[in-house]
Formats: sequence, structure tokens, C-alpha cells
Amino acid sequence: MEPNQLSSQIIKAAINVHKELGPGLLESVYQSCMVIELRNMGKKVQSEVPLPIFYKGQKVHEEGFRLDLLVEDTIIVFYELKSGCFSFVKIVPQIKHTRISFLSKALILILLGFVIANLVGALTPPTGFDPLAYQLSTPQKYLIHHKIFPIPDSSQSHSPMGIEMLYTIALALNESIFAKLIHFSMGILIILIIIVFSNKFLKNQAISILAAMIFYTQPVVGKLSVMAKIDLGFTFYFILTVFAFFNWFYLSEGKDNRWLIVSSIFLGLTSASKLTGIILFPIFFIGILLKHYMIKNISFIVFGKAIWYSAIALLVVSPWYLKSFLMIGDPLYPYLSSILSGNHPVVHAHKTTLLQFLMLPWDLTFNIDKFLYGNTHALP
Repeated sequence: MEPNQLSSQIIKAAINVHKELGPGLLESVYQSCMVIELRNMGKKVQSEVPLPIFYKGQKVHEEGFRLDLLVEDTIIVFYELKSGCFSFVKIVPQIKHTRISFLSKALILILLGFVIANLVGALTPPTGFDPLAYQLSTPQKYLIHHKIFPIPDSSQSHSPMGIEMLYTIALALNESIFAKLIHFSMGILIILIIIVFSNKFLKNQAISILAAMIFYTQPVVGKLSVMAKIDLGFTFYFILTVFAFFNWFYLSEGKDNRWLIVSSIFLGLTSASKLTGIILFPIFFIGILLKHYMIKNISFIVFGKAIWYSAIALLVVSPWYLKSFLMIGDPLYPYLSSILSGNHPVVHAHKTTLLQFLMLPWDLTFNIDKFLYGNTHALP
């Protein structure tokens, strides 16, 4: 939002507070009411924000000044009481002087080293069983036949394939390495989101970069970054889902439903990347109810909000569920195959019950043998 437009809304909020309260109260009262008024407008507001003082590049005091109100990290609002009246004194753009500390620079260099190493691996021809047997071969077959169709020897082709369909762009250009770069770039985007997300809520530059580095230096992330798989795409959409949800939950105090709509769209894209994304639906559903319980605003309208949130996400992912249902009779293949698909030849050898799926954490921990000798049909 433009500063001038935001300034107009702040002035409107100040007028509303003055009309409601009138003159003669303490300055702190008007300030608290301004916070409520602005948050009801869906604005991010911070009060009594400490401002550190730097002298010749060195921090000399952690709290040299306090800002009355900081709106949307952009505008500072000051107050003064004159002649027993509340008056809106001035609005000035916030001037940010961001210095990158030595620790932050060191972390960035380490992170950059891992990025370069992974980029080198991403520029090599595709390898690995899953990318060659599923993630690249399935969209390649779709391109050759100019349609999406059942592939009997590829059980994973019946799952949501939102990320794989991005690879069709690379395959249509006959550039399989480009498909690997798509997956690699999602890892880079995850880094940026973690830094922005952490800095927004933790307000610490070095910790934000450290959080991104902890994620990206994991061996499994390095392995995935050089392969044309789907896991980084799934994680990318999931983090965006959480980021938008947290903005609605904390910053807008559950008032700005635009963040909730964005979160629901990304939840749908998350589920369209991997079947296990459907597990997230009840988690965010409960999260919406929890927020309104915290602000003591539980009603049927709140349940309606949680339902339309889930409905939007379901609408986004529904083409993939519909495809599986029309082709093999199981929209959540393979977890409903034993109920819906009967003896369908495509899924007969891959039937998995819902109980098997729920038991995966236990079996992977205590019954790992069943996954080491070719019996992997329970894995999503």
C-alpha cells in the first residue's frame, strides 16, 4: 500500500477514536484505542517500539527512543495533547538503516557456498530412480501422447502431480536439466521465505539467516536440490501456506481474511504436489477455530470461515482427485482402493488401507524390514 493511502487510513482511524472518546483522557488511552482501530482495519500495528541508537557504526544504546506507533513497518505515528484535545501530530515515513553484521555476512557466505555446490549438481544430467521412473518419465509420456492417461506400470502417476506438470515445460523444450533447475530454484525460494518469515516475527537478522542455513545445509536438502523430484516444491508451497496463515493469525488478529484466502490457495497447491498434503486440512481448520476461541469469538460464522477455507483449498487440488477417481476409481489412491476400486487392474497390486497409512510412523520405526524387501506399497 502506498504511504499516502496508508496515511489517509491512519487519519481516519484517529478521527474515529476522537469522535468515540472525546477530549480529556490520558495519552495512553488514545494510543491503545488507536491500536484497536487500526487492527480492526487489518493493519499491522506496533506500539511503544524501542529504537536503538548507533554512533559511528556501533550500537551505543538498545533503547534510545520509543515510537508511539509503528504502522505496517512504514509509518510512525506521534501523539501530543494540546488544550485538552487529542491531536494527530504528524506522520513520517520510517527510515530504515539496516546494517549487516559480521555474523550475518559469515552466515550468508556459508549459505552461498552450499547454494553454489548444489547448483553445480543441478546442472548435471538427471539421475536417480524416482526422477527417471516417475517424476520425469510420467510427464514425458503425457507429452508424447498429448494427453493425461492411466499408466499401469507407474503407480505414482495416480497421485497429484502438480510439481511434475511444471517439468513438462522443460521436457517440451527437450531440456531435462531445466527440470532439475526448477526443483533447485524452489529450494532457493524456500531460503528467502524462511529469512523473511523469521525476520518478520523474530526481528533478528542473524537468527533469520541462521534459520535458513540450518534448513539448506541438511544433507537431504542437498540431495533433493540436485534432483528433479517434488519434495522441495511441496515444502515451498507449505511454507507459503504457513506464512500467509501466520499473517492472518498474529498480525491481523484474525481480521484480514485476505491472508486466509492466500493461505487456502497455497494449501491447495501443497496438496496438489503430494497426496500427504491432505493431512494438513484438519490442522488449519482447527487453527482457525483456535484463533477465534482465543479472541472469544466462537460462532457458526467462524465454522463457516473454516469450511470455506478448506473448500478453496479443495477446489485448487480437486482436478487431481477427480482425475484419479475417473481413471481408477480412487480419488485418494491408494488409500481408498480396497473400498472403491475393487479389482481394477491398475491398482490391484498396490492396494493400501487407511490403517496402513496411519501406521506408517510406527512401521518405519519398528517394522522397517517390510520396506527393505520390495514391499513398499504403503508408502505415499
